[in-house]
Amino acid sequence: ALDESNYEVKIEDVNTLLLARGIELESVIVNPESGRGLKAEIQSIKFKGVNLIKLIFKSDLDIKEVTLSNSKVEGVLATTKVKHLVSTLNLNIGKIVLDKIDLKIRNASDAKSYSIRDGFFTLYNFDILKKDTLLMKNMGEFDFKAAEVMVVSADSFYTYQAINPSYTLLSASLQIDSFRVIPGYKDYDFTSRHEFQTDCIEAEFSNVTAHGVFFQDYFKSKDIISSLVEIDSMDINVF
Repeated sequence: ALDESNYEVKIEDVNTLLLARGIELESVIVNPESGRGLKAEIQSIKFKGVNLIKLIFKSDLDIKEVTLSNSKVEGVLATTKVKHLVSTLNLNIGKIVLDKIDLKIRNASDAKSYSIRDGFFTLYNFDILKKDTLLMKNMGEFDFKAAEVMVVSADSFYTYQAINPSYTLLSASLQIDSFRVIPGYKDYDFTSRHEFQTDCIEAEFSNVTAHGVFFQDYFKSKDIISSLVEIDSMDINVF
């Protein structure tokens, strides 16, 4: 789902990839017409292995690989007013690659925000039927890594920071060099903001490995399940 904004897309150049049976879009810029919403800058988007026979005779879009290089996405996402994206044709993409992405998104209605620095993401076997709605729970299998992932809670009480997280479907293991829980306020300033004087927790976990992780379960149930979690060291302070 996206926010309610309408978007303007600008493409500087379009190249035909004859050997790869595809096209390349260079310098793609996406801006909300209202000025409020998500903005994106993508150095290039390559579509490789387009099945022209299916496209012409069946109106099915079958692509071997789509690669988005050097992407930057930022802006404000309205959580109360969204519109769902519905596919207008049968779509199958063998592999979608985000080759370096920087992401900064915050909610319009609260303090919640998400950021990814130097992210690399590969999604396998993306398949959606005509008139199906694009939903996160229908996402396929993927690999990813990033220099940093940060999430700020909706009440701004905590920031969760993961340094050098990586996940591969082959190993089904999530590895993080450092995972930190950072209070948004200090000591009494933190507890005085909560009706029930909640404890203020600051923590850091080093060299974390979670085995048997399948993120498809998270998108469906919002629960991350692991068969085994290994942590080299931890430091927890409670006020």
